[in-house]
Amino acid sequence: MDSPFPLLNPELLEQLRCMGSGAGSPLESVVELFASTTPPILASLRGALVASDWKQLDRQSHFLKGSCGSLGAERMAHHCEELRHAAEQQDAAAAARWLADLEAGFEAVKPLLDAELRR
Repeated sequence: MDSPFPLLNPELLEQLRCMGSGAGSPLESVVELFASTTPPILASLRGALVASDWKQLDRQSHFLKGSCGSLGAERMAHHCEELRHAAEQQDAAAAARWLADLEAGFEAVKPLLDAELRR
């Protein structure tokens, strides 16, 4: 399914790139932080969904949405927002769908971010 939200916002990535390049650059720091913190957050989201812990699902998806936004992962940020709505409604089926989309989005974004660092 096509999405109006890009996987990555190229303008935001370029802004980060313009702040410096090479080891320790803002882009590299943000990408590395995102890559290392997102898998545990996704696992926490999955655990919250299994436990029907709607507050935790809302909190963690809100936190991840901010991380996605700082990096320009707009589609993932949208999935986080939809996951929050599902948590507010305590809709397990919708939450499961949005979480699956979020996990797939992360897998799609990882190689793109790696490519950005090699540019």
